[in-house]
Amino acid sequence: MATIIQGKNIKLSVIEKKLGLSKSRYYRWINYDVDLPFEYTVGLKKLLGLSDNEFLSLILPSTDEVLDTLALAMYFSSFSDKNNKLSIIMNSVKKYRNENQKYPFKFIILYLQAFFEKKEEKNIDIYINKLDKYLESIESITDFDLFLNFAVLQLKQLESGYQIEKNLNVTFINKLLEKMKLDDFSEVIIFHGFIIDIVINLILINKNKMALEVLNKSFDLMINSGYTDEYSKILDNELSQAIQKKDTNFEKLIRIIKQTGTVSEDEILYWSNYQTYIQRANS
Repeated sequence: MATIIQGKNIKLSVIEKKLGLSKSRYYRWINYDVDLPFEYTVGLKKLLGLSDNEFLSLILPSTDEVLDTLALAMYFSSFSDKNNKLSIIMNSVKKYRNENQKYPFKFIILYLQAFFEKKEEKNIDIYINKLDKYLESIESITDFDLFLNFAVLQLKQLESGYQIEKNLNVTFINKLLEKMKLDDFSEVIIFHGFIIDIVINLILINKNKMALEVLNKSFDLMINSGYTDEYSKILDNELSQAIQKKDTNFEKLIRIIKQTGTVSEDEILYWSNYQTYIQRANS
């Protein structure tokens, strides 16, 4: 939004006069030091002549940003985290602590709080229950929701030795399948695409065992529904073998996906950027 203000050459004196937003507060906002109260952001929307969709796209984080942040949190929680990467992630998202209860970064904060508490050998049931309550309440399922489900499973493993492979049939994979029209093959293929995205992300953050369990369970559910195709069979088999042989470098994964069917360049670019993102964060 600050870029648009500069691009439209709107003077700060105009903003200050019309909205009552001081220059010092404005500069602190564009430097990410503070958030603006809602009345100021709505005032800027009107001043800039933005539509509702344009306005929301500016003030809400993208799905990729939210998913990447959660994935990084899961990634670094698997190691000793000597460089305090998890604290860095928490500092980057804690400003969302007081946002709407279903604002996605709120759940990343809950996940991180649970992990920090567990490191001090404290009980984390309260965090798990809050995350479970959200997952049970949602109607429209996204990649973030699927990934959050696996993050919660990870917390449950820490808390009680919870076995993922024994509970996948009652978790989000089954919930997603139940919400689809099983008489429409295209819906099942969309579901399969969801799962492949999640499996690739799990592999990239060194969650190979979980990735294999998710892949196998989702494919079993597809078989039981009576809707699968040759492409899905080959793709799942190739990915499964790669995971079991620990041959899961990024180039290998992309080669499997490309040779077994059509995949958009946007998806490959996303996974490539995501791999670079993890490598940079881990340096």
